[in-house]
Amino acid sequence: MNVGIWIRVSTEDQARGESPRNHEARARMYAEIKGWQVVEIYDLSEVADKSIDRRIFTDAFSAAERAKGENPG
Repeated sequence: MNVGIWIRVSTEDQARGESPRNHEARARMYAEIKGWQVVEIYDLSEVADKSIDRRIFTDAFSAAERAKGENPG
């Protein structure tokens, strides 16, 4: 299964030492364990502009809808 990784780390997460790099690494490990192929990274870790945030979300949602159409079931 092809998957995308959504990276967005809150200020509270960063205060606990959670970095975007760690977030991506954990997500990649999880995908590998599940046998999934990471085909896209949606990295919002540096995005402060909410309009950009929404555009990236829309892109991710559109990719998921396309994939669903290609792999019904």
